[in-house]
Amino acid sequence: MRCPASPSLNVPLVLLPVCLLGAVATAVVLVASLPLMVAVLWAVWTAAVSWLVLAAGWIAIAHRLPGSLDRGLGKRLVDFWIPFVGGLWAAHLYVLWVAGRTVWFYLAICFGADAQQWLGSGGVTRHLPLFVPGVATILVSCLAVRAAVSLLRRRQLPARWSRVVTASAAAVLLVGWVGGDRLPPLAHAPQRLPAGWQRQLPTLDARPQAEPRSLEREPSQNIVLVVIESLRPDAVEPETMPFLSRLAEQGTSFPEHYSGANSSLPGLFSLLNGSTASGAAEHLAAQRPLRLLEAMRQSGRETVLIAGGEPSGDAAWGRMLSPAHFDRCLTRSHADWWQGDRWAVEQLSWAVEQRRDDGNRKPMFAVVFLTATHFAYETDTAGDPRFQPQASDAMLLLPADPLSRRGVAIANRYRACAFRLDQILQSQLAHLVDQDLILAVTGDHGQSLYDDGTIAHWSRLSDAQTRVPFVIAGGDARALRIDHPTVHADAAAVLAGLARGRVELPRPRPLLLVQANPIAAYEDWVIVDGASRSAWRRYEDHTEFVGGIDRRGRLLW
Repeated sequence: MRCPASPSLNVPLVLLPVCLLGAVATAVVLVASLPLMVAVLWAVWTAAVSWLVLAAGWIAIAHRLPGSLDRGLGKRLVDFWIPFVGGLWAAHLYVLWVAGRTVWFYLAICFGADAQQWLGSGGVTRHLPLFVPGVATILVSCLAVRAAVSLLRRRQLPARWSRVVTASAAAVLLVGWVGGDRLPPLAHAPQRLPAGWQRQLPTLDARPQAEPRSLEREPSQNIVLVVIESLRPDAVEPETMPFLSRLAEQGTSFPEHYSGANSSLPGLFSLLNGSTASGAAEHLAAQRPLRLLEAMRQSGRETVLIAGGEPSGDAAWGRMLSPAHFDRCLTRSHADWWQGDRWAVEQLSWAVEQRRDDGNRKPMFAVVFLTATHFAYETDTAGDPRFQPQASDAMLLLPADPLSRRGVAIANRYRACAFRLDQILQSQLAHLVDQDLILAVTGDHGQSLYDDGTIAHWSRLSDAQTRVPFVIAGGDARALRIDHPTVHADAAAVLAGLARGRVELPRPRPLLLVQANPIAAYEDWVIVDGASRSAWRRYEDHTEFVGGIDRRGRLLW
């Protein structure tokens, strides 16, 4: 006997293809960072949970609606609610696909006044074309779901279908909830963390043994550390950044250098504290000193911060770049990043020349933070023939193969930005290097231009988001390359050695890469030990092994 049609359950059944399509799209997006089977299982579990929640909510509403579900208020809710759910899902998957993070992680970009500073002058308003691909994705998804709803709503489906779908979704939910922890791990879990990554800043009174690969410097010289936002190591080449490229050839370079983190706060913290990037916010909240700055003071140097475009809204960021840690702060907020960076470099040049003219002033250790190379790579050199074709705002958030024409156009926009910043550095500092200062240049973290499948940073612990250049020039520096992997804690040790007049170059050791998660109670860790890489999740009281991971930040089966 055929089961009677159930109009009240017809609408929840219409949700089923929406959730199934969402599951397929979720699997396609997640497979970029997870093994295929894990991505599929996670997508199916997500679809089952979504369907149960949406169907239960609809049935609860339906019993309170007057009349038929196909007329009046019920019909209007169907026309709006189900396409709206499809649009939200599309928005979530689009952001996850392009940027590697969930949509709510980036909501602050749109609604936080301080966070909007990271989009450069004009904030969101000036960069509205950035959102065109995302809005188009949402609209297309809504229209497609709306068409499916119109087609399926006319059919009266048997009530038994609803019972089968509900039971299946409940079974998937139960298996995923109860049995998830009993599934075999992605790889054999080691009993403990690999040793050797706990790098600390050497004490100033340590007496390094003489080595042929040591660097000797005059301890009375000014030392300047220029930290460039989102600086990629492949930007330091003759066409893109000729000044820094020349310094790298003439001085000491670290071509396999890592920041230690993939975002600004922990990356800069590990550099100024000479430690791993883990626990940066907690260290700053406890108001503990930054060890590299303390080492510079003990060497008789004044510590100076120079920045013209840093956002001031983040509490931890403000605690780090503040008079609490620096003897002197030369900072000024500029709406235009280029004006801010030009002002900062001019202030540095003035401070160096002032000390040269006044022989009684003690040398300084200056940290200069430049921000103009941050996403969305604003520059007025869009017409420069050296960097063509060049991507528009609307092209930046459309994923592309880095070797394709669109991928090259996106990279050219970044390169044009780096080129202009290099010109500013050359115009103000070229005549001072070797004579009046030791210049070190690095980045706070790397920048992915879809090298790992995403754009920008703070989404994957990949090489693209964590590798940065590290160059030292000036004094009696000689051409020297350190080809084994190093990290910002090593850079801090080298700079501390410069302050005392003798440096031991870092030896090969495992590296720790950290991704902070402000909306979660853990940190993502990747430990690089030669050719081996392992992913971990660090909680307050314990550490869990996740699995093997490759250079693109993708977990291995």
